[in-house]
Amino acid sequence: LDGSVQAVAMALKVGLGDLHLAAALHKRAEATGPRAGSQVLQQAARAYLQACLAAADPARAGLPAAGCEAAREAMALASVLGRPLDQARAGAWLCSHLHRVGRYAEVQDEAAAMLPLLSTPETLQPLAAERRELLRVLTLAACETGTFDIALDAAHALVRDTASLADGGP
Repeated sequence: LDGSVQAVAMALKVGLGDLHLAAALHKRAEATGPRAGSQVLQQAARAYLQACLAAADPARAGLPAAGCEAAREAMALASVLGRPLDQARAGAWLCSHLHRVGRYAEVQDEAAAMLPLLSTPETLQPLAAERRELLRVLTLAACETGTFDIALDAAHALVRDTASLADGGP
């Protein structure tokens, strides 16, 4: 198997925590040949990514700790699969869950990594709501830790984003 398929297989092994399933997928992939095997692993990885995203969605109001774990898995797998929209969405949702459990410093760290992803031309339009929610959560988390410069910057960015909505923007 090539390197990218091996990376997907490794993500499935680690993410699922089920070595038997990962071994079965690997065996099935080898039996069907490299090209078809790659497709089998890619399909399994995409299905697992969708399951992680569903578990990470804050709108489903699950436990924040489980949401954090699912969001981290979704971010890692989306990165391996080259799906920046899913990676950025999961990162924004991770920050919401971290905020719910009071891990404000981590919110700031994760938001700093996610905001550039949420600001690319590819993600800006489809993930505008996630970006605004991330800016809101970052504002609150930064206030909680006393980093008011970050809070003000995030709040100003949120106002700009919201104003662009009124002007017909994303």
